[in-house]
Amino acid sequence: MTNYECVIATKELIIKKWDEEILKHNNSELWKSFKEKSLRNINTRIVYMGLLNGNIITECTAIVSKNDLDMQNKDSLVGDGRAYLTAFRTNKEFENQGYFSKLYKFMENDLKKRDFNYLTK
Repeated sequence: MTNYECVIATKELIIKKWDEEILKHNNSELWKSFKEKSLRNINTRIVYMGLLNGNIITECTAIVSKNDLDMQNKDSLVGDGRAYLTAFRTNKEFENQGYFSKLYKFMENDLKKRDFNYLTK
């Protein structure tokens, strides 16, 4: 785990991850729509990624604003110090090795620094 780092994803990293997912899912229109929604909500979400040797292997998204255009039932899940966590992903070959746990702790600490004291899932 020495070459594993947790980061807040840049727009470029988010695009890279979506393009990988779209390719992995045979250019699925559904995955293309997920990418579109993610990018149009880039200012209402914080995307966290875990990189191993520079490759994205884990990810999670925190929706942090009621202004998110695509989240349903957000009123009780986002705002007033609450963030909604979604899109928990770990590449299959890295599951059950502690990588996502490390990313989750990183995300939790970052959100607390931003005054999000309640995390909903």
